[in-house]
Amino acid sequence: MKYFITLLLMCTIFLNLIACGQVPETSLSTPVSSNPTTQVPTSTVTTCPPTSSTQPTFPTTVPTQPTEPANKAPDFTVYNTNQETVRLSDFIGKPVVLNFWASWCGPCKSEMPAFQTAFETYGQDVQFMMVNLTDGTYETRLSASNFIQQQGYTFPIFFDPYYSAVGAYNISSIPATFFIDAEGCIVAQAVGRINAFQLQNYIQKILP
Repeated sequence: MKYFITLLLMCTIFLNLIACGQVPETSLSTPVSSNPTTQVPTSTVTTCPPTSSTQPTFPTTVPTQPTEPANKAPDFTVYNTNQETVRLSDFIGKPVVLNFWASWCGPCKSEMPAFQTAFETYGQDVQFMMVNLTDGTYETRLSASNFIQQQGYTFPIFFDPYYSAVGAYNISSIPATFFIDAEGCIVAQAVGRINAFQLQNYIQKILP
């Protein structure tokens, strides 16, 4: 009995010695600072600064190029008596009297003396464009030129063999006359024959 008690006591002492050699599990998860008053954070969290409730605004519309006026005169290409190409836009900065005619058109021929007089009066300040409907069948360059020469007209005539001007102005009957100001805008138009008094009044509307 005394031997058994002695053996039990020796076993207890041996177990206590083994337990003292282990590192506590809590020391693995809890960092220890050399300065007891300073806490070492276990992790660092980076956060974005709070955003403003008012978001920046940006333009919602894209600047556009200035639009052409609704009465902008359509451009076109015709040919003069020297067979050189001429465009309506060549005369920007000067008022234009644009007339559509043909030598087979009775009303066209009857108004031409008034256009000749107007040309002699305003020809320095106004560009006259007497555009012939040169379709190649009912009217040719030769027939139009012969008519002008026989009548002694001196206003400038232009030929429209490809109907560039006719198409641009949707001409369906002649004579037709358009009065265009120096900025290239149609101020007035007349369909059918006009007399000298009417022609002068229209021209007054496009003079500077």
